[in-house]
Amino acid sequence: MDVSLSLARFVGPIILVLGFGLLIYPKRYEQIDREFLASVSLTCLVGILLLLLGLAILLIHNVWVLDWPVFITLLGWVSAVTGVILLLHPETVHHWYNALCHKKHNTMIYKGTGVLFILVGGYISHLIYLA
Repeated sequence: MDVSLSLARFVGPIILVLGFGLLIYPKRYEQIDREFLASVSLTCLVGILLLLLGLAILLIHNVWVLDWPVFITLLGWVSAVTGVILLLHPETVHHWYNALCHKKHNTMIYKGTGVLFILVGGYISHLIYLA
């Protein structure tokens, strides 16, 4: 449980702040995404970093319980799988981005993701720091 608490203290506030950024500045994050996807080197670098982060989390915290620590495990799996996809199939990410975010109401995707991140990050942070 100490590992869960330490990881939650680390990732909870990051997810929360990222959620507020997505909610308040969706156009900024849309621009970041476009610039990121335009750079093959950056796509590969982020893929490597996400794979490292995901594997590091999973090596020390692969906990499947019906409680808040599962969010940390899911973060590890999502990071690792996203890293693999970015490294092996970056064109898939480009396709997904184009399909989702080149719509008329693309800021709603960023805002919706922001709300989801605020809920998850806020829940984790509340449990760790306030409860």
